[in-house]
Amino acid sequence: FTQMLGGPMLLLGNLVLLPALRRRIPSSLALQRFAICAMAIPGFALFPLAAACCAGDDGAATLAVLPAFFLRITSVGLIFTLSFQFINGVVDEGHRSMLGGVTGAAQQAGNVARFLTPSASAWLVAWANASPYRFPLDHTLPFTLFGVAWLAPLYFNLRLKAADVAA
Repeated sequence: FTQMLGGPMLLLGNLVLLPALRRRIPSSLALQRFAICAMAIPGFALFPLAAACCAGDDGAATLAVLPAFFLRITSVGLIFTLSFQFINGVVDEGHRSMLGGVTGAAQQAGNVARFLTPSASAWLVAWANASPYRFPLDHTLPFTLFGVAWLAPLYFNLRLKAADVAA
């Protein structure tokens, strides 16, 4: 059910949310930083809170998770859209033939992540749920790792200057 909602959420994010955010945050770089932070919030905080508050009640859990899922899906859409706009903007006219290769390489890296992540995350969640250890090696480990992992793209994004991504 939630996967079925992902497509409309991405459309809503890119067609409605992105233009509205662009009016408030005109810098694409600042907007991408905002989206990276918004992406970390559901995985790091909201999903574990929903699990804690709604354990045993599937209906309440679904209602609690949908807003977090919307934030997660739309944030990813914004990050990818802005990243590809950055790629398109930094390739000058003399090297436009490389653009397809760069975009294709980025898509392939994303495909590898989509292939490996479900297996790795399933193992991690199973191990963490059975873990006898205390925080951060308990059932919260996948969420903690998710939040910490999002510090890397934020770090690299913070190192960029507006001139690096200017069209």
